[in-house]
Amino acid sequence: MNGQRGMLEERIDYDIDGRGRVSVACRREFIAFGTHDCSVEK
Repeated sequence: MNGQRGMLEERIDYDIDGRGRVSVACRREFIAFGTHDCSVEK
């Protein structure tokens, strides 16, 4: 598992046995508040 965190985005990469790599990216509308919008990429 590897991760990166910035002011507006956090990205985590998972290596899953038999499935490969999956990346989850979550973005925030504003720096201090707002909802998280997450997406998953293979």
